[in-house]
Amino acid sequence: MRLIKRLLGDRYELFIANSLQQGMDLLSSNVFDLLITDWRLKDGNASGLLREANKRYPGLRCILVTGFLETDEFKQDISGFTFCARFQKPFDIDEFQAAVDKYLS
Repeated sequence: MRLIKRLLGDRYELFIANSLQQGMDLLSSNVFDLLITDWRLKDGNASGLLREANKRYPGLRCILVTGFLETDEFKQDISGFTFCARFQKPFDIDEFQAAVDKYLS
């Protein structure tokens, strides 16, 4: 999250959650234009967060960042979720910034 804060914090208002629960709390009290999440969070995976985001904000664009993009288990876990962009860690910073800019423009 420090990297994302460093890359985007000067250009966009960011809400940073360090856990699934913090992310759920932020979703319940804020309106978002874009959700950026890692798949594995310290207290679970992002599936609950994504379901809640889709319920509260249908059509909310989501960018996924993960170290497990190509694993069979991960591909099964994300079945049914739609992402406007996916990034495998480590990712190209310029490509990531371009994706964020594209979906926030």
